[in-house]
Amino acid sequence: MASFKGGVGKTTTAVHLASYFSNQGDTLLIDGDPNRSATGWSKRGQLPFTVIDERQAAKYVPKFK
Repeated sequence: MASFKGGVGKTTTAVHLASYFSNQGDTLLIDGDPNRSATGWSKRGQLPFTVIDERQAAKYVPKFK
């Protein structure tokens, strides 16, 4: 999800899509937002998928192929 405008639901949409795809197998959501909203949500509760920030992508992406 990408847009320059804030408040359009990018993080919410990404979290919902990741939740849907997690029903089909291991799912990785890469949080590229400077606010790290998805990362913050993942720390508050159990999401059925892994959330990382883009700095960790090189380490995690090979495990999710």
